[in-house]
Amino acid sequence: MNESEFQALLDAAWKRPLTPAEAAALRGWGRIHSEHWPEVEAELQVAQQLRELPNTPVPSNFMSQIWQELERTERGDSKPEHLLRKGRSLWRQWLPRFALAAALAGVSVAGWWRHEATQRSEIAQQLSFVSGDLPDPSMLKEFEAILAMSDSTGALDVELLGALQ
Repeated sequence: MNESEFQALLDAAWKRPLTPAEAAALRGWGRIHSEHWPEVEAELQVAQQLRELPNTPVPSNFMSQIWQELERTERGDSKPEHLLRKGRSLWRQWLPRFALAAALAGVSVAGWWRHEATQRSEIAQQLSFVSGDLPDPSMLKEFEAILAMSDSTGALDVELLGALQ
C-alpha cells in the first residue's frame, strides 16, 4: 500500500466506518510501519467517537456569523456589541436586586441591634429592682452563727422561755 492509498483510507475513516477489507489493509500497513501504528490507531478511535456524536442543528446564518467574527478580529475590536448590550442589561437587572438585598440586610442588623439594646435595658431595670430589696451585706457576717442556732432543738427555747417568765 502506498502513501496516497493510506491517506485515502484515513480520510474515509473520518467520513464513514471502514469496511472489513479496508480495516484489514490498514492493519497490514500497521504491521509494516509499527512505529507509526499507535498514532494511526488513536486517529481511528477519535474518528469513530466523533461519528458516534449526535448531529446538532446549525443555524442558517452560521457562515455569516463566522465571517463577521473574523472581520471583527481583523479590525481589532475587543468585544462584540451583543456582549456589551448583555453587560448593560445584566447591570440593570442585578443592581436593583443587590440594592434590595443590602437594604434588607441593613434593616435586619438595625433591628437586631435595637432588640439587643432593649434586652440590656430591661435586664438593667430588673437588676436595679432586685438590688433595692437585698439586705445589707454586713448582716450576713454572722450567717454561720445564725445557721447553728436554727439547728438547735426547740427544748432550749422552752427552757429559756420558762426562765424569762
